[in-house]
Amino acid sequence: MLEGLTDNVDPTLMSNPGLHLPEAKRTQYGFDCDVRLEYVVTLSCHELVTHLVVHNDSQKSLSHQALLHTYFACDASQVSVSPLKGLTYLDKTKNYAETVETRDEVDVRNYTDAVYKNAGSDFTIKYPGGGIHIHAKGFKDVVVWNPHAEAGQAIADMEEGGWDKYICVEPGMATYWNEIPAKGKWDGQQVLKTL
Repeated sequence: MLEGLTDNVDPTLMSNPGLHLPEAKRTQYGFDCDVRLEYVVTLSCHELVTHLVVHNDSQKSLSHQALLHTYFACDASQVSVSPLKGLTYLDKTKNYAETVETRDEVDVRNYTDAVYKNAGSDFTIKYPGGGIHIHAKGFKDVVVWNPHAEAGQAIADMEEGGWDKYICVEPGMATYWNEIPAKGKWDGQQVLKTL
């Protein structure tokens, strides 16, 4: 998984383009190949695009996972995500129980950590007074998360009650591993537009 790979990396290691992970960092995370990451954020008048590219610069294939952790500020008691009805998901709050979504609009009024498999590419977040449309490319899964007090109190850098102020919707590859061939690359992105 790519999460954490760039934590505490010296900014002087930045190359153009992206971040080239030194051998010590690759070894720390169990990669036995040369990996280069690009993360590009583009802001325009009507949209925000985040784009992740993973370059496998080695002579062997690379298996990886990725999630675009995206937090949306809103009242967690009044937000919903759709269309997820009919999709199979892993409920991480119930020991990864596999369940089929029955709700037209998924809310996070309770502790939620759901990984929707083969979720498609378009999602809508709605809240009073507005919403966000997400178009994802290169990902099959989407995660919907909010820890509420149940798990949120254990997060060291979360303010008291912070869980009431957001929803996290993450396009990604969480239920499968993607294979990048030697000297190949993979890219994924999300386009966010206000409703």
